[in-house]
Amino acid sequence: MTKLTQALYAQVVQLPLAERIELAEHILSGLDQADPTVDAAWLHEAETRLQAWRQGEARSFALADVLAKYGK
Repeated sequence: MTKLTQALYAQVVQLPLAERIELAEHILSGLDQADPTVDAAWLHEAETRLQAWRQGEARSFALADVLAKYGK
């Protein structure tokens, strides 16, 4: 941690629990922002996989079979 982060943490841990929770939720909500570049890459990947499956270039497996082999 940087000195600034350490100083902020030292102040935050002294807040009442409810305020720490509120602050943590606020910080976490700021991290959960969509990234258009990543979203576009995943969309392209999904479309590519669907096209490959429709053209018979990719196989699919029943979920029950996958879970029986690799699942719990």
